Amino acid sequence: FSSKKHGMSNTRIYHIWTDMKTRCNCTNSNVYRLYGGRGIKSDKYKFFIDFYDDLFDSYIKHCKEYGVKNTTLDRIDVNGNYEPSNCRWVTLQEQNNNRRSNRLITYRGKTQNLTQWCKELNIKRSAFYCLLEKGYSDVDAIGALLGFTKEQLDNAVKELKKNGSLVVGKRTYYTQKGYEAVVNK
Repeated sequence: FSSKKHGMSNTRIYHIWTDMKTRCNCTNSNVYRLYGGRGIKSDKYKFFIDFYDDLFDSYIKHCKEYGVKNTTLDRIDVNGNYEPSNCRWVTLQEQNNNRRSNRLITYRGKTQNLTQWCKELNIKRSAFYCLLEKGYSDVDAIGALLGFTKEQLDNAVKELKKNGSLVVGKRTYYTQKGYEAVVNK
């Protein structure tokens, strides 16, 4: 199934395959150290036909929903190899959320990266980093940016444990699934 036979050498999916192979196998690549240099392999997809057979249908489906330019190949486990159980098509934003360099924060019993939390809670990343530089923990920084002092958060958690809910202004907070954190429902 050479490029002359499949006629796909000028397609985006073919270029995604060649880029994947370059990242994993070409020591001259400027990103080899982040992939092949860390032991990430693409052995399962040595030939384009194998890549095509495993991923083409899901590629087309993703492209129809999100567009060709917003369809990227992602490894579910960023430390795992390129293989069927670890590959998926995602949007650029989803891929950026699945990076080794992301700072993961567990708050309200949910783990997300810093950017996701800032977006969800409508807080500024720059303000968050400023508080971290002042010695705040991740959770304390989020609480402070939401208008809670550490003492208020501690007292709220105690009240939640005691009563099961807490009313602050127009918001009602509940404990959720046994997590000992303030949860806005």
